[in-house]
Amino acid sequence: METLVHADVFFFVTTIVVVLVGAAAVILLVYLTLILRDIRAVMKRAKCEIQDLMDDARRFREHVMENGITLGQIISFFRIKSQKRSKQKNK
Repeated sequence: METLVHADVFFFVTTIVVVLVGAAAVILLVYLTLILRDIRAVMKRAKCEIQDLMDDARRFREHVMENGITLGQIISFFRIKSQKRSKQKNK
């Protein structure tokens, strides 16, 4: 009779553990799904931004190939950059 009680306790405890592990696995899968969905959205946005950057670079290259680039344009580019940096340092 005592072995039957031990078996009942074992199966009761095992059932509780299996239910808890299953619930934890379901919760983990839900969070994992949400994280993967967010990663997918970020990757889509990054892909679009990279495509836009590649298009800009292509258009810039075509412009330089057609019109060339002058020393004045290079100097004005760096002058604008240095003005932005000095304004940021003053803040």
